[in-house]
Amino acid sequence: MPSCSGRVLALHRPLWFVWDPAGIVIALFAWVLVFGLLVAVLTSISQWVGLLSLMGLTEGVWFTGLFGMCLWCHVVVLTSNPGTVPFKLKGLPPVEADDESDDEVEELEEEMPLNEYEECEDDGSLLIYCDECEIYRPTRATHCHTCERCIVLQDHHCPWVNNCVGIGNQKAFLLMLLYVTATSVQAALLVLMQYAMCSRGKYTCGLQNDQFPGKLGGWILAAAAVFGIFCSLMLTMELYNIYQDPLFTLIADQIAARRGGDKSTSRLERHLSVICGTDGMRASWVFPPPERRALHDVEIVQGFRCRPDDKYYVHMAAKRARFFLCEGMSGTASMSTNFSSLSNFDFAGVHKNMLDDMFCV
Repeated sequence: MPSCSGRVLALHRPLWFVWDPAGIVIALFAWVLVFGLLVAVLTSISQWVGLLSLMGLTEGVWFTGLFGMCLWCHVVVLTSNPGTVPFKLKGLPPVEADDESDDEVEELEEEMPLNEYEECEDDGSLLIYCDECEIYRPTRATHCHTCERCIVLQDHHCPWVNNCVGIGNQKAFLLMLLYVTATSVQAALLVLMQYAMCSRGKYTCGLQNDQFPGKLGGWILAAAAVFGIFCSLMLTMELYNIYQDPLFTLIADQIAARRGGDKSTSRLERHLSVICGTDGMRASWVFPPPERRALHDVEIVQGFRCRPDDKYYVHMAAKRARFFLCEGMSGTASMSTNFSSLSNFDFAGVHKNMLDDMFCV
């Protein structure tokens, strides 16, 4: 297989879906709300100036486009792998003690002090054991009990999209919040504009049945306020957490060191570039599909190397209980004792294997 070093890889993303009944119901309910608001807005425009008028057609196309972007982002978040750690990423399984080998187990497996673990910098060189998945995962990954997988850079599990929000779909999630906020603001402005201009027409102003924009306008205004306030606050908190997260700074520094610099002009732009998979802001940021990433960048972001060859991983008895030291981002292997079977293995000479996905699932 040809080397992929320095090449940009297309991320083929197989269909992903979480079969959680509660999450499916909530996600479908979100679609009902969105379509209900769209129908209400188009009906209001039709009653106001008519959908086929220049103003009505412009407003209708604009709103339909915004609603389409909201649904597109929702589908991408819902069906995208959020960044699962592959089951093939395995180190030395925890050794179960028995009466005859207590001394041997104690020699192979010692607990890492909590204060030492908390002081460790998540540079991608340390894997910890997940008792739920029974695999090793990078410290930047978190186990989700709903998805039943470990997720790289997990933000949270969102029932509205029936999926975890992680490195694999956080860009689409942020865009969904942005477009819902923009749609809500536009809907509220439409109702306020109708109320301000109704005195020039045949209607009396108000939110009653015989007035305009009427009860329909009142419902649109209320829905826009709820959606807009919730999503705008959520978006603000998301951006603030991304801005403050030192892990994004570490990842951005590692990527910049590999590239020889970066084009970002601010800390937030650098961190968002990690999520969006680009070197600085680009026009593609306004669309939810994931970017193409270089193989090196993929490995830096996810915190582990994805190789089909199990020999790549140094299966060793580390002095850190349930902790597994693997090859660091610099290309040198961090090894402990008893790895004679791999002593002649050329880590630096392992060529880059093509990835079927950003995360090898």
